[in-house]
Amino acid sequence: MGKDTIDMAKIGELADKISKGQAELTKMKIMHAAQVESTMTKEQRTKLEQLRAERRQMMTERFKNKPGKARPMKEKE
Repeated sequence: MGKDTIDMAKIGELADKISKGQAELTKMKIMHAAQVESTMTKEQRTKLEQLRAERRQMMTERFKNKPGKARPMKEKE
């Protein structure tokens, strides 16, 4: 039986395709969030920021004593 070969060029091509798809999806998510927020009232945006802050705090508490890479959560300015 012959040794199987790995097509590094094909792997690179597929990795590039995946990366481009992920970048496009991220862009679409950000644009959608911006569109949704642009339709909100000031009070709704304030409430959304409050909920996001509470969620960040909750996630920080949840993973505070878990093993792994410790990365501080970024606070919005």
